[in-house]
Amino acid sequence: MELFLWLALIFAFSLILGMLLERIKIPWMFAPLFLGLLVNAFDLKTAHISDFEFVAKLGMYFMLFIIGFKLDIEEFKKLSKKILKSTLIINTVCSILGMLLVMSFGYPPMVALIAGIAMATVGEAVLVPILEEFKLPKTKLGTMIAGIGVFDDVFEVIAIILAATLVASGAKTLNAETIVLGLGLPVLLTLAFMYITQVRVFTRKRPIMEELLLIGLTLLFTYLAIGGMAGAEGMGAILAGISLRNLVPNKDLKKTEFALEMMVYGFFGPLFFSWVGMTVDIKSIIAFPLLTLAFYFVAMIAKIIASWLTTEKSLGIWPALVLGIALSVRFSTELVIAQFLFSNGIIDSALFTAIVVSSALATVINPFLMIAVLKKVKIRK
Repeated sequence: MELFLWLALIFAFSLILGMLLERIKIPWMFAPLFLGLLVNAFDLKTAHISDFEFVAKLGMYFMLFIIGFKLDIEEFKKLSKKILKSTLIINTVCSILGMLLVMSFGYPPMVALIAGIAMATVGEAVLVPILEEFKLPKTKLGTMIAGIGVFDDVFEVIAIILAATLVASGAKTLNAETIVLGLGLPVLLTLAFMYITQVRVFTRKRPIMEELLLIGLTLLFTYLAIGGMAGAEGMGAILAGISLRNLVPNKDLKKTEFALEMMVYGFFGPLFFSWVGMTVDIKSIIAFPLLTLAFYFVAMIAKIIASWLTTEKSLGIWPALVLGIALSVRFSTELVIAQFLFSNGIIDSALFTAIVVSSALATVINPFLMIAVLKKVKIRK
């Protein structure tokens, strides 16, 4: 299959099936993932697979880039202590249990820790339509879900940085110079950018969108080049996003974020998620079903128990249960982390497949569980 025809198929499939999936509360991102799984199952990979993988891998770095850009420290300061405390407890409990689970299957502690933190991530984008449908955004429960979703970004960044560090430590040509340049320089540049937000870096008081995007692309590829010296491209991508956020004027943040989302999710997203589907080892689902099922159930049970323990008194029994189910919806940064580790040879196909499939199960099944409970329970304001 010609590469251009394959790209056209990905975008058309993502559009048509994605629109149908969203009608039944399933994110459109499943559409290219399903396509990738079909290509994988029937061995229909294009002859230009190396070219496609390059673009899809570039999409992975853009996904990391926008994660860094969305990391808003100011938003964290607005969150109540109750939300911060609940997030720390819930994510820590889930991360530890996830780590122990992965270690029980024979994986090393560092890999297990990253997988555990990834398991604790929240796919808040899936939850927004449900919250709005039941008029929950301004209730205690809705505020708690949204707040935890915001602070959850910190855990996502920690997991990505740990993953990038693990990948860098496996580089064969590391020496003192490459470590300083590849790891230290991006961090120093990011810290510098965080302190020059008041400096005029543009030729206009209100930069046009093309300038902001060009600055972002320059930062991204510069950081990727520097991070690549130590095999830390993933860390470079997320730090580039953080740096760009501190350079963009506050009045232009929403406009810039919208433009980036259009580019990343509209173009690179379908390519990345179809690549994930093509990479999944379907045979390992049959060979190692326990790993996949354990990843799904342990994450959900851990979130429900931790949510109930931390919020039952303030929210009530049923809202605390809804909170746990809602927070167990994933299918977000977890896939980026898994693909990053797998493509760099840190995890095997069995663990990668378990993460992807369990994340998909959580995103398909748990929202319906959440809706079923919400229909029977009246949530207090």
